[in-house]
Amino acid sequence: MLSGAWAESSRSHEGGKSIDVKVHWPRESLARLLRFLHGAMFVQSADDLRIALDCAKFFEVPSLFAHIGDWVASNLKIETAPAFWRLVEEEPSLMHGSGEGHDDFADADTACFEFHIRHFSKLAGQEEDNDEMEVVKDNVLLHTLSIPLMHRLLSSGLVKMHTAPLKVVVKRFAKAHTVGQPHSAYQDLWARLRPPAVLFNRDHRDSLLPVGEVTVRSFL
Repeated sequence: MLSGAWAESSRSHEGGKSIDVKVHWPRESLARLLRFLHGAMFVQSADDLRIALDCAKFFEVPSLFAHIGDWVASNLKIETAPAFWRLVEEEPSLMHGSGEGHDDFADADTACFEFHIRHFSKLAGQEEDNDEMEVVKDNVLLHTLSIPLMHRLLSSGLVKMHTAPLKVVVKRFAKAHTVGQPHSAYQDLWARLRPPAVLFNRDHRDSLLPVGEVTVRSFL
């Protein structure tokens, strides 16, 4: 039921006799894990994600990774989606599903990608029906994405924002990620996040690629 390096001492080296193992793990977390293995939900809120991940990694529980990914995919909101996607990015076991035997669980990475494409304008601090970028907002959620995640969004060519306002958004992202660095760092990042390095948005993609059906999964 449970495995991992912690369990190597579960049998003595003299004859393989079973022995008791002392697990130095928070009592409440271990109790929740055992309840999960008997059918209970582990993750009830975002505060539970880190605890669940720690348990899944330490005890090597694939079904718990799948449960975490499923919860993330089902609970994406504007305010939390960037943080959830960074969490998925940082944990390889949550990327592109949770492995063989868990195909019925959601792909958290794909869900996060699609959510950011759909809500790109709001995450950038812009109303979706407004192309003007007059007001510079603090704490832009899009700025909390990692550079590789932002690059994936722009590489897809699926962003539904016109070129002029999108350039402003991307320049602000580049500035936010190069604060305190030489101006050349900003210039280099800006170059990596604009055409021809990426498809950028639907307008630019349509001008370069043949007309046809393009989906989010084409770029995953």
